[in-house]
Amino acid sequence: MVSWSKSTKCIDKFIMNISETMNIELDIKELEYIYESISFRLEHDNHLMYHPDIRKDLEDMMATWEDEYL
Repeated sequence: MVSWSKSTKCIDKFIMNISETMNIELDIKELEYIYESISFRLEHDNHLMYHPDIRKDLEDMMATWEDEYL
């Protein structure tokens, strides 16, 4: 079982800091399926060429998964 968490910070219009944490528990096979799906999308989705921030976030997430779980 793999447990992965991602924390994000948001600043709303009233300049209040809000932290959100997402915890996901996956077994290794589910993580491999997600990894393969994201890899395919990065290679074949032309829409991501116009959104480099999204592409970079996905590549960073995949690198973390490779180092820690796969």
